[in-house]
Amino acid sequence: MDDHIATGECGLQVLAITDVAGEDFETLPFFQAFVVDAGKVQDFHFDAAAGQIFGDQPPDPSGAAGYRYAAHSGHLENLYYCGREAVVFADEGNPTTVKFIQFADVHLGKTQYGLQERAEDFARAYAEAIKYCLEQKPDFILLAGDLFEQKAVDPETFSLASTGLKRLRDAGIPVFAIEGNHEKFLRQRGRTWIWYLSQLGLLKLLDVFGSGNEVELRPWDESRRQGSYFDLEGVRVFGVGYYGARLPQILEGFTESAGAIDSTGIDYSICMLHTGVDDKVDYNHSGASAADIYRLRGLIDYVAVGHIHHQFAIPDGDKDVPWIFSSGAFENWSAGEVGRLKGLYEVTIDPTLPGGHDARHGDVTGRRAYFRLTVDAGKCHEPAELQALVAKTVREEIPGDRERPIVELRVSGVLRFERSLFDAAEIERIIRDERDPLVARVVLEAQPRRLVDAASPALRKTRAEIEKDVLNEILGSVEAFPGFEEPLAEIASALKERALQGEDPESLLDWLDGRLDKAGLAQSADS
Repeated sequence: MDDHIATGECGLQVLAITDVAGEDFETLPFFQAFVVDAGKVQDFHFDAAAGQIFGDQPPDPSGAAGYRYAAHSGHLENLYYCGREAVVFADEGNPTTVKFIQFADVHLGKTQYGLQERAEDFARAYAEAIKYCLEQKPDFILLAGDLFEQKAVDPETFSLASTGLKRLRDAGIPVFAIEGNHEKFLRQRGRTWIWYLSQLGLLKLLDVFGSGNEVELRPWDESRRQGSYFDLEGVRVFGVGYYGARLPQILEGFTESAGAIDSTGIDYSICMLHTGVDDKVDYNHSGASAADIYRLRGLIDYVAVGHIHHQFAIPDGDKDVPWIFSSGAFENWSAGEVGRLKGLYEVTIDPTLPGGHDARHGDVTGRRAYFRLTVDAGKCHEPAELQALVAKTVREEIPGDRERPIVELRVSGVLRFERSLFDAAEIERIIRDERDPLVARVVLEAQPRRLVDAASPALRKTRAEIEKDVLNEILGSVEAFPGFEEPLAEIASALKERALQGEDPESLLDWLDGRLDKAGLAQSADS
């Protein structure tokens, strides 16, 4: 039969028709086909199980009746009818949609508060995420950094990570990953456990190449199991690991290098980053601002951000389509994150949609309940009254059905009895008796009454504010930093909080470099 090129019902194009009865079937994800039989259009569809297309009646059991087809980059190229003459219509112009899942900051091995139970919580969340991905069957997964909590990984934690990745690999779901600040060595060259997982074929580790702020982008090299980007199904995935305060300069070089790469056949581009975003962060170090990331706008359609442990999307206005996304962590890594949205993103790439994608956030793992409570000591004249108030607050604010939650209780206001009578251990015991928490932390912020002078509002300050005042006074006596007492005091206070939260020394140094640079103090510190 001769080839037919015409327009049929539904505006679909007629493809080439050839009599090739008995040929084997190739694979195509999904499309619609219409067959004209005796002048009537019949709706035909793809049967994934049988590997065939048929209409009202199943094809001949012998396999002689059916279709043979070929696909390239998700587009139907040729469709041949086998067994009888017909004119076949198919939608050749619409590419197949691509789906992926984005998550980050799993922090396997995190023994928060020195407790193995917390490491098990982080492991459970990871296992639930892997299970969910297997159920959803995305085309690929983006892991935007910090799979591990530490650069040195114990065998049990590594086994846990590799087992989940093996399940994804065996299911045919590729994982693209970058190294986060908890994994990557910034001040010395060294192989990471993420690198080793890539060498094992369990994920594809992506990053830029080059020394200093020079950026070279290399395509994925399967033999070396390394590269800066990977192409599949018309989608290009870039990866940029953690670079801290250097990231803005890295992105400048990235933009220049990425713009020079041949993009023939690429319909959509993704870039993974592990960085804070100043516009959305009030904890953790921000390596870049949204303006820095916007340099990628002409080259990248979707930016997957790790490092910040809560969800956000930029831009976030009603009229603008977001293209920068942070999925957040699964568990609460620190107290400052409690109550913020966490989870993963499920994304469908579809050129017919605004922005070319539909990104939906979901909390699919859950986490151990974490309560941050505050009681006002100013209402209590005796320790017993404060203890009764604590018990009442715990009962009212924490549901009794929560399995061993984490509880942080802050005592604020004015302490109307002697400081020596404040018994933190007794208050912790009350919390444990009421709700049997995994962790009970008591933080005293209340100031003794004798220090609170109504005529001197400056004395009505929290402990953190008093510490900052003391640092201001000390730093003011150092001749090397004239006029910089206040920013240095703020940096010192924040550095202390990060250290108390257990951040590793190398990350603390990188954070300090960035803060000093932004404050215009880097040169003074070096001298």
